[in-house]
Amino acid sequence: YVTAEDPEIVFIRLHSWYVHPFLRTPIRVLGYDRTALINGARGNRQAALDAMPSAGRKLVRRSQTLFGEAGGVIAEETGLTQEEFPEYYKLLEATALRDCVTTHEENYYWQLRVQLGTENARRFGARIDGDLVCWDLVIAYRKNVWAFFGASSDSSRQTKATVLLDFEVACMLAEEGMCDLDLMGVHSPMVPSLY
Repeated sequence: YVTAEDPEIVFIRLHSWYVHPFLRTPIRVLGYDRTALINGARGNRQAALDAMPSAGRKLVRRSQTLFGEAGGVIAEETGLTQEEFPEYYKLLEATALRDCVTTHEENYYWQLRVQLGTENARRFGARIDGDLVCWDLVIAYRKNVWAFFGASSDSSRQTKATVLLDFEVACMLAEEGMCDLDLMGVHSPMVPSLY
């Protein structure tokens, strides 16, 4: 039925009372009551900063300074191979240990990417001296984008790399005509574990 209605749909959040071979459990989602959106301003970083509240603007500018001084680089890394993926998963495991959350096995995250495809599941990373310090898995559908999974190291916290990564991802995707980046519950009082 779904593909007959809209063949572009690749993912549906569905609550099912029964098990069927075509149903998979690809994600675990926390409900939240509030979220934060980053307006990428069609890739114009100054306009994106101007659109932010003053606290957000200060945080992004501080992260630009700290991450820049550390020699950090942010890039889309969607095209990585399965052999390169363990670097991402190790960082996710470290994040889970630090933040007291659970993870799925490594193949679960790789299969999510395979099932959604590289046009819908896009990965962005921040690196310092070649080392991955934080990453975001962004789900894109039509013009909508959500920061779905992410991980960060302790060094990324010192350089505020996660803040800059989210800002840069919003701007990069806005250059492609995408809408605001939805951080999926960040700053939700209902779920403070969402950072």
